[in-house]
This record gives sequence, C-alpha cells and structure tokens, in this order.
Amino acid sequence: MLLDHIVNYCNRAYKNAYLLNICNGCKQPQKCPANRDCADCLDEVHFPEQHPNGKREYDCNNMLNFYVCRYTHKYCSEIEYALNQIPSLKNFEKYKVLSIGCGAAPDLMALEAYRNKNNIDSKIIYKGLDKNVLWQATHAQIENYVKNKNIKVRFHYVDAIDYMKSKYWPGANLLILQYVISYLYNTNRIKDIDTFFDDLIKNVVSRKNDNEPIIIIINDVNNNYRGIDYFEDFEEKLRKKRFNVKTSRMYFNYGIKNEKQRYGTPYSSYKNLYIIPQSIRTTYKSAIYCSSAQLIIEVE
Repeated sequence: MLLDHIVNYCNRAYKNAYLLNICNGCKQPQKCPANRDCADCLDEVHFPEQHPNGKREYDCNNMLNFYVCRYTHKYCSEIEYALNQIPSLKNFEKYKVLSIGCGAAPDLMALEAYRNKNNIDSKIIYKGLDKNVLWQATHAQIENYVKNKNIKVRFHYVDAIDYMKSKYWPGANLLILQYVISYLYNTNRIKDIDTFFDDLIKNVVSRKNDNEPIIIIINDVNNNYRGIDYFEDFEEKLRKKRFNVKTSRMYFNYGIKNEKQRYGTPYSSYKNLYIIPQSIRTTYKSAIYCSSAQLIIEVE
C-alpha cells in the first residue's frame, strides 16, 4: 500500500538524518540536540495560539518526515471513513481528484485502499496542490510507487488560493480539502476563504461532467474556532448557485464534551483503520484515533 511505502520511506529518512546529526533547513537547530525529535516544532505550527512567536510552516525536511510518521495513518483513515459514506463512488468509471493542500497525499492513500477493499479497478487521476516544495522528495516516492498501479499523479507547488483564481480543472469528480481551513487560520489567511470558495465553485465544480456528480470532502480540525464554522459557507454558496446538493455532516466522537463539536452524525468508531507498526507508534507517538469533523457534499 502507498501508505506503508511512504511512512517507511519517511521513517528511514528521519532516522538517517538522526544518525548523521543532520537538520537541513531547520530554523531552530538549538532545539534538536536537546529533544532529538521534531515534536516541539510541530506543536508550534499546529497550536499557534500557544506559541505566538513560533513556527507557522513546515520548513524542515526532518519535521516533514516526523509529521508523516506521526499523523498519516490518522489522516488516511479519516478520508477513508468519508469515502465509505458515499454510495455513488463505487460507480465512478475513473476517479479524477483535485487535492488542495495535498502534503504527503493521505487522501490518495485512502482512495487506493478504498479501491482495493471494494475490488474496484477504476483509474485514479490525482492532482495535488501544495505550496511547500519540501514535499518534492516524498512526492517522488509516490510517483515511483504508482507506476503500473492504474494511478496517475501530478503535483504542483503553488499557493492554491492564488492558483485557483485563474486555473480550472474540468471533469473533476473528487475535490478534497484536507485540513485547509485550519491552516488558513493558523497562517492568518482566513480572510481569503470566501473568494477561495467562489473560485473553487467557478473553476472546478461548475466544470464537472454533466453525467456524473462531483464529491467534495472537507476534512478538518473539529474546533468551531478553527474550521467547522466555515464549512457551511461552501454549501450555502453552492445552493445560491442553484446546484443540486446532498450533504452529510460527520464527526468522530473520541469523548467529546463540547456540544459545538458534535457536528452532525458521529461515526460508529473513531479507531484508526490501519495497523500502525509498533516501532513507528513508539518513536513518533503516532496519532492513533480519528478526531476530525467533515462536510461531505455530493453535487449532482
């Protein structure tokens, strides 16, 4: 599976850098000798309110590799849960995916697993947008893996907000926004989300094929201050454009006590769908439970 291939690759790359005491590109090398991992830097990126003077971007190859090993099983699982909510998906002759903020492409991993589990041989055409060029090494591994797998991938290192103002992709039937809204919050760009949604509707949704739906999956942090309060804006914009839409609101109940986080219907389980190797789980303290909120939209 692509998931195993990429996690194993990132684990090897991270351990090699550790053994050689290499921290290429790190803006805070003074932290590395003390902790010997990238957990502190990741916390700065993910929880900016707790680290006002901390990092805002994944700016180090080691941190990216650490991030993949810690979170990819969780992110991949969350997307596969969403795919399983869409009955029409099994009938698609091909999957033409536009992934916004693709990172290590956990959505592609989930789609490959979904296809295998359902004995589907439909081709996957995957276009991933991410402005971080440090993903290139991981993407090269993905490109090598998908050869002879009936999967075609292309990655573009662009700012998706700017890119979608003038670019369009006709015939897409899967549009995935994976932790994009929370990223805009964390980087003080949430003001751009309104026009960004307009551009996605104009340049992607409006150019779908007439004879098939387009599925939109928004998967993000279940926090009404960093994500889910903007989910409905996309749906409302689609309805104002008179699209025929069906929606599902889903969340993972991992012991939620805040009523505002009960976003729609809870999944029956919040467990990871994949076995995390013990060595990975121990070294990176991997996220073992799903915790996101999701808006799944089917535009007919």
